[in-house]
Amino acid sequence: MRFSLRVYRLLLKLYPASFREDYHAPLQQQFRDELVEVTGPRALARFWARTLWDFARSMPGQLAREVGQDSRHAFRLWRQRPAPTLFAIAVLAIAIGANTGVFSVLNAVLLRSLPFTEPDRLAVLRNFGPPRDGFHDWRRQSAYLEDATTYHSFEVNLEGVHQAARRRLTETSWNFFSVLGRGPAVGRGFAPGEDAPKSEKLVVLSHRLWQQFGGRPSLVGTQVKLDGVSRTVIGVMPAGFWFPEPTIEAWINAGANR
Repeated sequence: MRFSLRVYRLLLKLYPASFREDYHAPLQQQFRDELVEVTGPRALARFWARTLWDFARSMPGQLAREVGQDSRHAFRLWRQRPAPTLFAIAVLAIAIGANTGVFSVLNAVLLRSLPFTEPDRLAVLRNFGPPRDGFHDWRRQSAYLEDATTYHSFEVNLEGVHQAARRRLTETSWNFFSVLGRGPAVGRGFAPGEDAPKSEKLVVLSHRLWQQFGGRPSLVGTQVKLDGVSRTVIGVMPAGFWFPEPTIEAWINAGANR
């Protein structure tokens, strides 16, 4: 009996405070009186089934009534004092916006993993210039790096998407995507040697730019013009992939212009 009473008291705490103030004691007394008359496990099970059913029917209505009363009271106060209400709403909006912005930055930088394979093993070397002509020999002989890639970002004029527009892209060594551990969703990435001087001019599109071209798989193999120079589209990266900047729209192979 004591256990049943404790459970019933816990259930009563789910009711609104105003309802408990008025009916807490009578409901407990009624429950105790009915529980005394229960004999046997089956009767106890039927008693609890009936009690829980009554609770499930009455509790949502009591909560709705409590919320309605509080809402009407708050509305009357806001209508009587509009200036403090507007000030409070403005403060809440600024606070929520600031918290959302801070969380977005923390989520992107600290909480959410980068869209690469084993991002904890990646490092960016700045103010460091490996030999450009002998870069691949250097990276293969490096004693402290498993692999390395080069990249350089800049803006170009892109033709063919509605009208010419400035877009940001990255020039990379051929192993750029393999170092990051992500391959294109459509087509392929750069193959070994495709960053050598006088290589064929190639480009891998971001998913966002691919959608602006119509999102057709048949786009792979066609030509787009970057700064007036035709390049062959060989692949499209997955949605959400970006590096080294979120604004990057495409990646081209280094060496093709030399």
